Amino acid sequence: MRHAVNKFSAGAAYATEGVFRRPRGDAHAHPSRGHSEPPVPAHGKPERVRPAPPLDPPPPPSMQSTGPRAVRLPPQRNPRTMGYNKPSPPLGKPRVRVGFIILFVLLAFAAAGTMGYVVLTQSIEGQMQLAAWGYQTTPEAYWRLGESQLREFYVGLALETLQTAYAMQPDNVDGCLLLGTAYERNSQPEKAEALYKQLLTTAPLSPTAYTRLAGMYRDQERHQDALTIMEQGYEQTGSETFTTMIQEYAPSAPEPSQIGGRSNQQIHLTIKAAEGCTIHYTLDGADPLEFGQLYTGEMVFDEGSVRVRAIAVQQNGVPSKEMDETYTVIYPTPNAPKANVASGQYEKAPLVSLRADEGTVAIYYTIDNTPPTIHSPLYTGPIRLPLGNCNLRAIAVDGRGKVSYEMNISYKVKGAVKKMFNKDDAFEGLDLMKTTYDQFVRAYGEPGKYEQVDAGAPQDTYRADYHFGYACFIQVEAGGKAVLYELSTTSAQMAGPRKLQVGDSEEKVLSAFRDYGGPSNDKGERVLYNNNDNSLGTYTLESDGTFAAHYYYPRAKNEYAELSFYFQKGAVARIHWLRYMGE
Repeated sequence: MRHAVNKFSAGAAYATEGVFRRPRGDAHAHPSRGHSEPPVPAHGKPERVRPAPPLDPPPPPSMQSTGPRAVRLPPQRNPRTMGYNKPSPPLGKPRVRVGFIILFVLLAFAAAGTMGYVVLTQSIEGQMQLAAWGYQTTPEAYWRLGESQLREFYVGLALETLQTAYAMQPDNVDGCLLLGTAYERNSQPEKAEALYKQLLTTAPLSPTAYTRLAGMYRDQERHQDALTIMEQGYEQTGSETFTTMIQEYAPSAPEPSQIGGRSNQQIHLTIKAAEGCTIHYTLDGADPLEFGQLYTGEMVFDEGSVRVRAIAVQQNGVPSKEMDETYTVIYPTPNAPKANVASGQYEKAPLVSLRADEGTVAIYYTIDNTPPTIHSPLYTGPIRLPLGNCNLRAIAVDGRGKVSYEMNISYKVKGAVKKMFNKDDAFEGLDLMKTTYDQFVRAYGEPGKYEQVDAGAPQDTYRADYHFGYACFIQVEAGGKAVLYELSTTSAQMAGPRKLQVGDSEEKVLSAFRDYGGPSNDKGERVLYNNNDNSLGTYTLESDGTFAAHYYYPRAKNEYAELSFYFQKGAVARIHWLRYMGE
């Protein structure tokens, strides 16, 4: 039976189509909505209405029937309290509610974003996440992230992260140690070593850098470097850990049989080391590990100073700490020899005997006032002193080669001294610094060549060459005449002082002047005489291997005359006479 259609209900149904209307065939429509049948249009046929989506899930199969369509009824509600008698809400109300929901969701997202930003920027974990995403953040975040990556064996990634942290905070000690670990794990020991060495300067009290370096050196078999850094670690930090490391790693230092120092006796030194070790040593202060020679037994040290550096080396090449001792041997100096003739003046030349302390093996002496050496004449018996003033000087040498203090005794023996070279000794008719060039020419003729020498000297000097030799002249005063100051001859036709000439024997010349008869040195040289007025006669070896006799006497203050005879094959080859100024 068709019911009459309520206009209000029908209008409400159309207005809320697809939102509030239930499907057709609902036998329990709400009273306020009228019947569930659709309104009939004017043409007499019912209008087909598209059903709205169900508000409730479809009923289970148990609620289905073969009769009229069964539906699950909504729970019974109290119309008075729930307002079922009120008209349906306007069309705009649900959209307002959706707007509120969207605003609430947006606010929730904003709050969540704010909270997330705070978490990312204020917590270390958030900063680490920012660093992992590639955003710049604090050094601590990079250090912590790098440590985490290193712990998870992402060595390459950790190295990049830690390098970034190091660039921002290079003075972070713990961070630098982490970076060093990354370098080591990435097979970059050189960079790790450089970083640890830097820490020795920036953080010298931190023991970790020392232990890291010691471990690296040990693994690289750089044993001496490992020991050195362990010792440095102990000196800087005072940690006993390094003492233990050294004791466990290296053998003990070699032990000498005698501690270094001074001794007046010969030293016999032995060195011992731990079993299985070899000993290497040097005696010149050089590094024994690099330049040392193998120790094989006792070493003997005579007089002098020796620095002994030694190390013990294990079979695996690990060296010990170094033994460094200096030994100085100083033998006592022997007493000076003694003479049986006291110093003084004697009428006749005495014979002088010398003696020395027990243990003396040789005595050397001189009578020409020169210091005696081991090259001076060897004393073999009594010494006859020469005429005039004489200084007898002597030394003794013991069995160790130690030279004694010197003996020096002065004597004066009376006797004629006229045989020494003096102012009366001259070439016939000539006088140094008085004979003029004109007078010389009248006596010996015109020279073959006459020319100035030593140009630019304060005084003009000239040389005249002759067949017998040459003569030299000097112009003492400006405008004055040049006078003779040097004469040399190789001709037997020109007689020299005491009528000696070229061709005379060496013995004749030596006997014509004073000769003390003193001993010769190892070259054959000796002093002919030595007077206290600076008169001197010597017999010397020349540069060409020949000998010459030189005689000197002072003409004035700082002015000397010299007469020399040069010998070849035992005869006079040249006579040289000159005047010169002393220094």
